[in-house]
Amino acid sequence: MPQLLNGSFESSSSGWSNYGTVGSRVVTGSKAHSGSFSFQQSGAVGGGGIFQDVSGLVQGETYKVSMWVLGNPAGSAAAVLIVDDTVGANAAASAVLPTSGWSYVEVGFTPTTIGKVRVHLHLFPGTGAIDYDDVTIR
Repeated sequence: MPQLLNGSFESSSSGWSNYGTVGSRVVTGSKAHSGSFSFQQSGAVGGGGIFQDVSGLVQGETYKVSMWVLGNPAGSAAAVLIVDDTVGANAAASAVLPTSGWSYVEVGFTPTTIGKVRVHLHLFPGTGAIDYDDVTIR
């Protein structure tokens, strides 16, 4: 089974790459769904986040990509889990306006002949911070 690197953010943000305009991207020990750390984003101007490419997927099989997110109930920022085949095909997304408790987000993905998935942890502009944790592929 293909594995994301550091989906629990226990090793800082190692394995993830930045994109777009987000004011703050930090690994924090103040909130975690499991383990000791989560990844927090805030201050998106035009939207952005982090992504990771995962290879070794089998064309035609369906995979589930999931994450847990936590937000500020007084905030207006939204979290989006976006997946595609690294060149924009077979894209799928699931958005959530997190509350004061952790919310589970899942999206299905069927790879193309490329055999890869790009997992985006996206932040839509708004007030408040969003925490992401326990990102998995199964």
